[in-house]
Amino acid sequence: MVNWGIIGTGWIAEKMADDFRRVKGARIVAVAARELSRAQAFATRFGISRAYGSYEQLADDANVDIVYIATPHNFHLEHTMLCLKHDKHVLCEKPATVNAAEFAVMRAEAERRRLFLMEAFWTNFLPTTQKALEWVRSGVLGRIELIQANLGFVMRNDPQGRFFNPNLAAGSLLDLAVYNLNFGRLMAQSLEKSYSITAQMTDRGIDNVDSIQVEYQNGISGLYATSSDALLVNDAYIIGTKGKVIVSDFHMSRRAQLIIGEKVAETFTDRRTTAGYDYEAQSVTDCLRRGLTENPLRTLNDTESSMKLLDAMRQRIGLRYPFEKE
Repeated sequence: MVNWGIIGTGWIAEKMADDFRRVKGARIVAVAARELSRAQAFATRFGISRAYGSYEQLADDANVDIVYIATPHNFHLEHTMLCLKHDKHVLCEKPATVNAAEFAVMRAEAERRRLFLMEAFWTNFLPTTQKALEWVRSGVLGRIELIQANLGFVMRNDPQGRFFNPNLAAGSLLDLAVYNLNFGRLMAQSLEKSYSITAQMTDRGIDNVDSIQVEYQNGISGLYATSSDALLVNDAYIIGTKGKVIVSDFHMSRRAQLIIGEKVAETFTDRRTTAGYDYEAQSVTDCLRRGLTENPLRTLNDTESSMKLLDAMRQRIGLRYPFEKE
């Protein structure tokens, strides 16, 4: 049995804990928050045996094998390093860190200690994502020419919240565009060769709208738009010379269509009863039981190259956070 701990008790931690009932060979045994009462309430709600009022106490728990870190991403390095230094495996929410330099520190520590480390890109593990990837790899679409994906929501404009506060590494690029860019790279099966990005910036210096164009090394093009103050049609399109794939609500999809010519050749529907975080948790659990230190569906190299791309994009649009060193 693989014993999990959770650091953070926000909405994404709630989703993971709620979905965890479907994970085989694993259980959540501890949760930690900065306030003990919050950890206790979370533990009671999800049937977790131990609640801690500090992250250090959870990291020191000898019965915890792996920690899921669900705090805002400006804290990811601190909390991941805490767990790694206590010889805990780590699944850390995306983006893994704020920049590539931070991730290099995190990765080096995990590799030195031979511990499992993964950036939590749950969408990679969804059956719909995997079905779309299967269609792409089969060659049925012909030569892939274009991948397009939009992701936008009307976020509650809380100046102190994680979507708008520069001290929490806010912005559309790190919160939303990471989905588009991850999906595009996954479906293109290629790294980026070049890109262009434009952004609308708030009066606090945070990007709330991004428009990104990518050329992949294998010649495929990508077009991506994100917004934190407009609801977009959050679908993805993979377009080839013989057909296309449409992935509805691609970041959490339950449905995809394969269209050849003008006819629907196949429709895939994921009838899951969970939000879908259990697929990722199951994959990580299986990796640990096999003695792996990284997941082939989201490798450390994937994250490293992604963080470097995000760094370059942030520099291009002038997005720098107050806490970052020169």
